[in-house]
Amino acid sequence: MWALVIIISAMTYVYLAVVSGISINIMSVFAIYDTRLAYRDELIPTAPLLGYLITNQGNVVNPFLMSFGAMKHRWLLVALGVVGQLVIYSTTGYKTALISIPLCLILVFLLKNRSSIIGSMIVFGIAALSWISIVIDRIASLGLVDILVTRTFLTAGYLMSLYRDAYADGVWALWDYSLLGPFVETQYTTSPGFYVGETMLGRPDVQLNASLFADGYANLGLVGIGIEAVFLVVLFLLVDSAARRVPTALVVSVGLLPVFALANASPFSAVLSFGFGLMVLLFALYPRDQSGYKDALWRGDSAEKTTMRRPPVRPIKSLK
Repeated sequence: MWALVIIISAMTYVYLAVVSGISINIMSVFAIYDTRLAYRDELIPTAPLLGYLITNQGNVVNPFLMSFGAMKHRWLLVALGVVGQLVIYSTTGYKTALISIPLCLILVFLLKNRSSIIGSMIVFGIAALSWISIVIDRIASLGLVDILVTRTFLTAGYLMSLYRDAYADGVWALWDYSLLGPFVETQYTTSPGFYVGETMLGRPDVQLNASLFADGYANLGLVGIGIEAVFLVVLFLLVDSAARRVPTALVVSVGLLPVFALANASPFSAVLSFGFGLMVLLFALYPRDQSGYKDALWRGDSAEKTTMRRPPVRPIKSLK
């Protein structure tokens, strides 16, 4: 597990240092759009591999370092994860890299003594997160509503209608821009996000990425939505299987940004581009014995309920 973390981190930061240099610039969340455009339009076209490394590092590896370090009270790991996220924020302008720092630490604090979570916790947690974001933005105007509420919950639903109108003629994209590119050919020269931005807003420079519902519809209509939904279920089952008997606080905090990314991307893209594949590998390699499980691996019991059973003690008969 640690070999994987070290290799991915070394590749990311060494490649970043060679391509553009490493710096930390804590700019305002409202002054990052020039940085984001420069990263997307200037840096990534010259170094496309960097995009995959950055998203996997920022979505999975750095949150893993912060969460694992907070669970085990290894503050050097927390510091490494925090500094890594600040570097990624300074390079890309991704606000999620910045906001993930407090969110990961808060989730570890709330879930470190729990072996599972229930659905009502998710519902009330999302509602609380939304209200907290609104209150903080009223006080300090940090843009939390834009990151955690608008972009995650509202924009994806709004964009669905734009995708429906843009592909109303039934000429589907057929995943020509991604996994089926070598096998199919369509009239489109860009991904659905750029096509919808140009068609519906007249902005060819704007990429309107959306969730599996919009992306699936753009590729094959209602059938495309079904295909991407089935793939997402399989992906979640794979994550669940790999994360079995991994501490809940670690699973939730590391899965936070990859799941957020699903509001803006197809589940096909999420495997490599947003960290789901790397997250599965990390969870699969996580050493269960360090979590105090041992015999639970075989019996399927939780660590809290697992005890070592001794054979019954039988009285020794006195020798005559």
